[in-house]
Amino acid sequence: MIKLRLIVGLLIIGPASCAQAGRTGNFDNSSYLPAAEVTDALLQHHIKQVDSISHTQSLASHFASIYTASMKNIGVQLTRMDSDAQIFIKKFEISFISYFLDAAFEFEQKGRLPHDAIWNCYFSNSNAQPWQLTLIGVNAHINGDIWKGLVKNFTEQEIKRYKGNLLSFQSSISKAFEPFFGDLMDQSAYLRFINGFTKGSAKLYGEWLVYNWRLRQINLAMLYFQDQEKFRKKLSAISRKRQKIDRVILKKEKSVRNR
Repeated sequence: MIKLRLIVGLLIIGPASCAQAGRTGNFDNSSYLPAAEVTDALLQHHIKQVDSISHTQSLASHFASIYTASMKNIGVQLTRMDSDAQIFIKKFEISFISYFLDAAFEFEQKGRLPHDAIWNCYFSNSNAQPWQLTLIGVNAHINGDIWKGLVKNFTEQEIKRYKGNLLSFQSSISKAFEPFFGDLMDQSAYLRFINGFTKGSAKLYGEWLVYNWRLRQINLAMLYFQDQEKFRKKLSAISRKRQKIDRVILKKEKSVRNR
């Protein structure tokens, strides 16, 4: 049994139909714009796709709503960083967002995802409560996608250099979740129980735990370049934890009703 504190950490993160959003690769970057401007345009294109999904009745909309709010806050904070850090973060975010968008598009087109896909649990539980889908999406995106977006685009040295910049967005992520926290509490007896159990400190503890999950993913990305055998073992352990957390989320509402 996972301790209650594991699920608490999921409370604080905070990306027409998915077919309308289309594949992330449909963006036309073949213009004569400078590379930096193409990067800016592609990132905004992805953010608009997520925002479009958030205004639909699709299964992907639950996570897309949180993601949209988070990216707005990150965008503001990003302007205060130096140009090199901005380029790094924007390149990472383009790749990071794409994992969610590609999963949403594939589900819209095929009605299912491969069994071993990171987003399979999210898109294969259409009868789950909105709060459960939101938390499962958070779990997938943090514990499944961050390391991939890093190793796909950067060297170990680059990741190490901008590690602090990546982690500094915790405040923007937490702020994005504020408006949704009350709604989630209203929807879920389990979350109300957790908040009471922790004497109202669930939110603060959640922020700390999600920060550590993000830190673990960045360290995992650097381990990818350092020791492949250790990396595979660590990745396997994290994947098992992610899947176990999904199972805990899906059964908690029933558990509280039966108390």
